[in-house]
Amino acid sequence: MSRNSNMETEQINSLLAKHFAKETNTEEELILLDWIKSNPEEYLSLKILWADSHVSGHQQLFSSDQAWRKVSRQINFEAQPDVSEGQSYVSLVKSKKTSYWLAAASIVLIISAALFFYTTSAVTITTQLAEIKNITLSDGSTVTLNENSTLSYPRYFLSKRNIELDGEAFFEVKHDVKKPFVVHTKQFLVNVLGTSFLVNSSEKNRFVNVKSGKVAVKDKISNTQLVLLAGQGARLQSGTLQMERLNNENYLAWKTKELNFTDSPLKEVFSTLENYYHVRITPDNTGSLNCKVTSKFKNETLADVLKELQLLFGFNYKITDNQVSISAITCR
Repeated sequence: MSRNSNMETEQINSLLAKHFAKETNTEEELILLDWIKSNPEEYLSLKILWADSHVSGHQQLFSSDQAWRKVSRQINFEAQPDVSEGQSYVSLVKSKKTSYWLAAASIVLIISAALFFYTTSAVTITTQLAEIKNITLSDGSTVTLNENSTLSYPRYFLSKRNIELDGEAFFEVKHDVKKPFVVHTKQFLVNVLGTSFLVNSSEKNRFVNVKSGKVAVKDKISNTQLVLLAGQGARLQSGTLQMERLNNENYLAWKTKELNFTDSPLKEVFSTLENYYHVRITPDNTGSLNCKVTSKFKNETLADVLKELQLLFGFNYKITDNQVSISAITCR
């Protein structure tokens, strides 16, 4: 690379630092504008890194103001030092070259620190009541975060894929043997290589259901571990981690917006509706809850579902806020 090329690169680096610090004058901005037109992608990347390192609520890893003051002292060639009788022109040129390289090194240091901060910073996403969010992680894995839940994860996975969950989420994980995917909850450690599964870490229900692949679930308190295959689940019951067969296919209804019942007892149907619509269903006769239901619902309201069930079992119902009372159930 020629000396002039090095000089141009060093000048652009110093102008970029001043530009991001909002300290350039009109002439410098015009020079930088020509460079940006020829290097839009590089400029955009640097701008994103600089912005992320300054707007984050985390503690900043370096002082950009202090770094720039140091750089500006090194590249300020407008006020040149006087050449004494004992100082040659060659030594002055060497001094300038040293200053240029120090300036470039300082710019690289600033950008490298910003890049490190950006790549290692954590992202936290929280959902509110009746809010569901779809998240794509840096490795291509996807997460569907259910309502009233919080997910924390690194912006980029470096050596490990560690995720923290409080609430409920469905994971579809990209296979990577070298980087196991681990979900941390208050109670569980869920370790996978590549699969799809549901994790619920709420106080009321703590379970893991596997839709595809193979998952290892460890209870942090008892240190017991279960290995689950597709169609199996692990649930914490009375302080013990127990395996179960997933007979109810509606555990992902909150995600798919579909309810499917195949020869299901009415008691199970009501329980599913309670969880899905966030209501309390109270029948007047529990003895009739063994009536069987085969039906499918897609994006339907609670009232629509109850109307269809009413046609099947002839019962009466009343919805008051989040309470549903049902009477006169008749199996047919």
